[in-house]
Amino acid sequence: AAAAAAAAPAHASSSSSVSAGAARGAAPSGDSNATRGGERVESSAMASPTGKQPLHIPAPSPDQLPRVARKHRRTAAGPAGAAPSSAVSEPPLDLAHSSVFTRASMSDLPHGPDSGGGGGKISHGGRSGSKSGRGVSSDPFYIAPTRELLLSQYMVGDKQYQDFLLYGKSYKDDNLPGYDCGGVRITPRSSAKMCAGWSAVGMIFMLWAGLMIQCQPLYLKGIDYNSGFVKRSGSGSGGGMDRPMIELCAAVVGLVVDTLSWEFGAGSHRASFLLAEGGGGTATLIRPPERWREYLIRPDFLGAVFSVYTAVRAQPHGRQCDLGHRIRQLLLMLGSVTGIIYETREQKSAYAGFLVDGCLNVLALLHQEAIGDPASYDEDVAEVETIDLCAMVSRLVSTFKIEGLSILPSFGNLLGAVNAVGNDLLQKSLSECERAKGDTDDMEGIQWRSEALGHLLDAAVLLADDPWISDGGMENEAVRGAAAALESSLSNLYGAYVNARTKMAKLEEHYTTSHAEDLDELREEISEVATEEEMTSASSLGRLNVANAIASLAALLNQCLPQLRALFEAQVQTVTTAQGEISPDAAALLEEARLLVVCITHLLTDDNVGEEPMIPASIIRACSNDEGLVSAIGACVTSLMQLAEYQASLVSVSAEDPRLSPLLAKTLLWFFDRWAPGYVLVPTASVGNSDNDAAVSGIVRAWSTQEAASTSVTFCLTLCLHYHCYWPQEHQVQEAAISLTLKLAKRGKAMRDLMVKATSFEKLVAMHSCTTSLLHTCTAAEVNSAVANAQAMGQSLEQGMIKGYCRLPYDDRAKILTGLLVASSEAGDEKANSIFSQACLMPVQNALSSLLQALHNKQLNPHDVNATEMTSLCVALYGGIANVSGISDMERIPLYITPSLQPLSDLMVHYADELHICEGLLGFFRDYAEGYMPVLNRDECIALFHASSGLLRSYSTAHCKSRTVTKVSTSSLEEGLEEEQNYSDISTAISLLIHLSTKDFIDICSTTDSNTIESNQVTDMIFFGLQQILPLMTQGLLQFPALCSSYFSLVSFMMETYPEKVCALPFDLFNALLDSMLFGMSHSDTFVAKSSLRGLGGLAREHLKSKALGGHLTAHADIIDTCANRLLQEVVFQSIIWDRLEPAGSALLPLAAIDMGRFANVVSAISTQFGSPEKAHRFQAAFQKLMQPEIVAKVASGGYEGRVNRLKFKAAFEEFVKEIHSFLAIA
Repeated sequence: AAAAAAAAPAHASSSSSVSAGAARGAAPSGDSNATRGGERVESSAMASPTGKQPLHIPAPSPDQLPRVARKHRRTAAGPAGAAPSSAVSEPPLDLAHSSVFTRASMSDLPHGPDSGGGGGKISHGGRSGSKSGRGVSSDPFYIAPTRELLLSQYMVGDKQYQDFLLYGKSYKDDNLPGYDCGGVRITPRSSAKMCAGWSAVGMIFMLWAGLMIQCQPLYLKGIDYNSGFVKRSGSGSGGGMDRPMIELCAAVVGLVVDTLSWEFGAGSHRASFLLAEGGGGTATLIRPPERWREYLIRPDFLGAVFSVYTAVRAQPHGRQCDLGHRIRQLLLMLGSVTGIIYETREQKSAYAGFLVDGCLNVLALLHQEAIGDPASYDEDVAEVETIDLCAMVSRLVSTFKIEGLSILPSFGNLLGAVNAVGNDLLQKSLSECERAKGDTDDMEGIQWRSEALGHLLDAAVLLADDPWISDGGMENEAVRGAAAALESSLSNLYGAYVNARTKMAKLEEHYTTSHAEDLDELREEISEVATEEEMTSASSLGRLNVANAIASLAALLNQCLPQLRALFEAQVQTVTTAQGEISPDAAALLEEARLLVVCITHLLTDDNVGEEPMIPASIIRACSNDEGLVSAIGACVTSLMQLAEYQASLVSVSAEDPRLSPLLAKTLLWFFDRWAPGYVLVPTASVGNSDNDAAVSGIVRAWSTQEAASTSVTFCLTLCLHYHCYWPQEHQVQEAAISLTLKLAKRGKAMRDLMVKATSFEKLVAMHSCTTSLLHTCTAAEVNSAVANAQAMGQSLEQGMIKGYCRLPYDDRAKILTGLLVASSEAGDEKANSIFSQACLMPVQNALSSLLQALHNKQLNPHDVNATEMTSLCVALYGGIANVSGISDMERIPLYITPSLQPLSDLMVHYADELHICEGLLGFFRDYAEGYMPVLNRDECIALFHASSGLLRSYSTAHCKSRTVTKVSTSSLEEGLEEEQNYSDISTAISLLIHLSTKDFIDICSTTDSNTIESNQVTDMIFFGLQQILPLMTQGLLQFPALCSSYFSLVSFMMETYPEKVCALPFDLFNALLDSMLFGMSHSDTFVAKSSLRGLGGLAREHLKSKALGGHLTAHADIIDTCANRLLQEVVFQSIIWDRLEPAGSALLPLAAIDMGRFANVVSAISTQFGSPEKAHRFQAAFQKLMQPEIVAKVASGGYEGRVNRLKFKAAFEEFVKEIHSFLAIA
């Protein structure tokens, strides 16, 4: 209607005309303006385009009008030039309730006196003119009929047509008017008979056409029904929506999604929401401006989106056009809307409520379809839809938080849906695993169910760990209600999760063992990380009701432990295969036990990486009013202690028993590694200002008494000692045991005091002290001597334990030494001091002195096997000492190490070709410089610099000429990393120089001059070391990312800070350094590129200040030209310029300013490559505009003037790059 009104001619007048329907309808008797019989009535006139008078047409009588004309009327403004006339009146038709007009079309009708053309007034009901009249026609080509011109009088009789069509006959009536046509009289009856016949033929044709459309291809359009482009109408549920309508909806939804992906404000990131079919996405919140409120925050808009989604989700065309997925993407974005767009909190809550309700409705539909007719259930569609809806739930929780969601009436339903969907996913995954008997490759849908469950667990974590719940205080009624709702709705999901995951793990392990499949290490590592993240999320569910969670885990553990004991006590032959491997049932049982330990670890402890270990706050709150829970947790920990002790005792008897699981041992050690530092000897202040005495006296003090703490610490150290001595070659077990010892040692003074007093710790110290000079191949006599030395120290050590400890890798023995030193580092404890210096440090120093003495006296050939092994052991032990950190009186370590620096450096002369010893020496110096450079005095620094210089000289002499570095193309990332490890010694040498260079800045910031050294002593050593490494830094070596980053980090720092030293290098080294910088400026890594460009710019600015490159330029005048040419061609003119724009400009300006004449020649040479003189002239003009003389003249200026000059050039360079790139694109 609005379009029709807008289409009216601009010259339409304000007069009204008789509507078409009213003119053909009968006039009521009460209308004074109507006519009867042959009386003429002034009607609307059409303005003649020739300027003639309008044609007046008499109105017909009512009985002559066709009855069908009364049902269709037009309402619009009258034609131009028509005088106002009366309208034929009849009872008004209520358009608002008419079946022809919908409410949507009503809203499109024009309003007000200016609607349409002219001044005809249009009302909502279609009336105009007088109150009794009907609306007037706006059709300028409409002519009102008269009796003389009505074709219906001569062509068709309505009654006769109807009779012929319905009954096949009609009464004869010769009195009807007719028309003679060539001797044949055409009457209304004859024409009606003819029309009825053709109508019957048309109906038959339509039936045939409809049948062909349904059953045959659409030949007219060349589209095959079976091709997938055209579907049967109504073939899916909710049929009736044709493809064009769905495609229109898809276009509208895509437009809205693109609009919501705009960058709203500076600093915001473009929203990217790629759901299940897109392979993941970001969790970006959308913060539209306030003016968008009236368009986005509308219930009718949200309702329309959900209504359309409900209508199209099962439509075949909707699936084909991916409309359902696009709408889910839109809903996710709408669920991410936050910020100032909400006027009030109530408005935000109402908006969230609409989204939550709509999401729950769709989940309910999905659930009904899943339990309905299996034949109509499409799992592929349900897969994507389930993942997207679970992501939607997670997004709603992330956006509106539990504080906003908990006040919604549907909050309980939301939690119930999370619980129900989560249980359903777990049960279906378990059923599928049971069907496939643990074969992961045969499980259908396991991946997408895990992904959907991951979204739900993320939502549960956001709900349970929300600060409003954890820190809000239970005195708040709203907080208590939300916490109670979470506990009642979601806590049961944890038990279902643990039960399903343990059963699935058993089945998978059984299948893997029974089929003897080789495990893919990379795949296992990825799976382990994913399981770890999932377990961490699931632990938040368990902490909603710790008592129920502990009860569930304890029940499963109590079922598993007797079976494990029976497994360990059974005959080996009964639980192993003919090949001596463990049976599938035994492997499944061990995996079940391991997974239960993992669940308990995540429930009771936090990772606390980089933080002080603490008991989780939720555990403390749960135990504050439940002493039974404290006992249950204690019983669970005791069970794990008994399991670990039992397996360790079996290891000491028969370490080769296949039933003993190193993976289970590692997991148990991991539990104690997280549990002991947090639960043992917990300071009361660390639990916060709790007014509840039960909390302090319960879980916090359960292992904080001296007796309980001493027992726990002794148990942990004894466990570590057994694994060190009886499972020395199990690398993962050794790492876990070393980590546990070091974690306990760093827990605090009280913990270290308990460790020093523990019998197991004394045995471990004696073990280290007596075996410092024993190698892997130690003889029986050496072992007996070690036993005697231990007895002299008051410790009784078994020969088997000593042999096992000596079989430990040297690096592991070094890490054990680090833990012993940290544990005995209390300077005020006489026993600890004795252990620190006499039992730990002195044996290492004696072992090195014996080695050096034997080499000096030529009692040992440096390349003898025993000499090489002893050198490796001594270097590793010194590396363990250098890694000691966080102790009191750190100066004790430099006092001990400094006398040994030069002898250790001299070892490089003999063992530079032995890469493992060479790298060990470099690593020791690097770690020592990194950890102790701030506390070294002047003499200790000079000793370190001299020793490092000798070390690098020997290293360079052995490797620069004999070692060629080439980058071999690899087919995988793993192979590339392994290849890079072959050159880790070079990376270590570079890191050593980086750490040594920090001493200069430490002394500058020092408040005293007693321990400072001169700056040139630092820089001379650094540049000396740099000269040793430069010959190794070929382009082949720079292909390795880690090495490349370390090298350019050092070089760019030195070139920016000490450019005069770089300029003074011999030309061969200077040229090699410059080539590496030119290589790095076009590197794909932006850090490398920016570092190279900054270094290049620093070098050029130094020459402008002091002419430092004068000597090199005299012999090689084209150095600067080469740099400028490569900078322009390889960086500025390439697409990579945009991520290194500023440093490139900072390097180009000083390079050009060194000699503008030569730089102009470089530009001219480049311009000749374009071929056209016009293009070359435009190219040179752009450079002339960039290099303004006043800017170039102030390149070397400092202070405020220099900063202003650089800012001006920065802006000009950016414009230059834009212009030159557009020119190059056209050229």
